Amino acid sequence: MAEIFHRLRWGGEGVLGFVSSLLGEESLMAICRALGFVGLSLLSSIGFCGEESRNMRGGVTMEAGPAALPFEISPEGVRELIKGRVAFVLIDAEGTSARVEGNARRIYYTRGPSFRSASEFVFRDRRSGAPKSGTMAGGSQRLAGTPLDWRRLALPLPADLVPERPLPLTAGLLSESIRDGVDLQIVDLRPRQPAGNDPFPKSMLLMPHELLEKPSLISKERWVVLVDDDGQVARPVAEHLFQQGYSLVTILDGGYAAWVRFTGR
Repeated sequence: MAEIFHRLRWGGEGVLGFVSSLLGEESLMAICRALGFVGLSLLSSIGFCGEESRNMRGGVTMEAGPAALPFEISPEGVRELIKGRVAFVLIDAEGTSARVEGNARRIYYTRGPSFRSASEFVFRDRRSGAPKSGTMAGGSQRLAGTPLDWRRLALPLPADLVPERPLPLTAGLLSESIRDGVDLQIVDLRPRQPAGNDPFPKSMLLMPHELLEKPSLISKERWVVLVDDDGQVARPVAEHLFQQGYSLVTILDGGYAAWVRFTGR
């Protein structure tokens, strides 16, 4: 039996890491729970299912295994952590410098559409070897979704996460969001004349009155960015939409002119 354990320990990291990448963390945790005490004893001997072992074995501290955490966690994934009593802390990546003690998993979130600052915290933690970074028991992740998703699932986050009015979005943050693949709906409200007004890249072309008359053209579930010439026309449109329940509507601060200054084109 000792020889079997030795071989499993030697080869476990590669095999189980591969299985983890295929199934995902939450599926593996479910498998660990289904295995029961005997199965957990075997897997924990090769450094796997450590967090589930601790939860099911009366608080016995065991090292987490090599299964790598996904970089991002969904709101539903956080709910599963709560149900499984996995220790974690939610951290505002844009407004905190607080140190997190212990081995609790760190989950970073941002209040606006750009999640670059949250990503940077996760990268920093993983580079520095923060407590059990990248493993099932500890480590760091970025919270996916929008404040609406988080509120809908009643995650333990500040009540003021959902904006109280349309957010102004700088050209720099919009550029980051586009590069990072954030699910944005960009609406270009500028008049098509003069001819030099080229459409904003990958945008929906609408006149302000068209959007006000038919707000269903945009989504209530996605971040929406309104673009005009200088930010003045988009603001009252955004305010009206916000009152209609479009709480993820934002304004390109300074309009297209600010975008040109930032990008140089």
